Amino acid sequence: MNIVRQFLALLGRGLVLGVGFTAGFLLVFGAAWPSVSASTRERTNALVVAARVPTSDIVVADIVRRPTPRGFAIFGSLTNRGDKVARRVEFEIRLSRAGEVVDVCASHFEDMVMPGTTRYILLSCGAEDSPPMEHDGFDLAVTSTDWPQ
Repeated sequence: MNIVRQFLALLGRGLVLGVGFTAGFLLVFGAAWPSVSASTRERTNALVVAARVPTSDIVVADIVRRPTPRGFAIFGSLTNRGDKVARRVEFEIRLSRAGEVVDVCASHFEDMVMPGTTRYILLSCGAEDSPPMEHDGFDLAVTSTDWPQ
């Protein structure tokens, strides 16, 4: 009987300690959660704003267009003339026929481009189930760039 009583006392102390630690944990982290959440939101908004930096520091040159079985590919060079690292450069390829835009493709270059360096790019337009419209010309524009902090 003495062993049962000791076991129940030990179990009771364990429950009290567990409830106390849990309540303390919830109190401390529950009170801190709104400020952590607000801080995370502010950082996320800062990253979105950073992605809207003008793309004038990115220059595309030496563009060559080659047909592929599903559309075409564009080869060229991409130079970062800015003073920040560029990452995920997004492009818009506007296809035209007789001077009118008939289709638009979007593509991107995922790698980092260090300031003052040139990288070679390969962009594609068209897919097996949706080839691009017939066209006789195209324009290539940089639409956005991520600039990591």
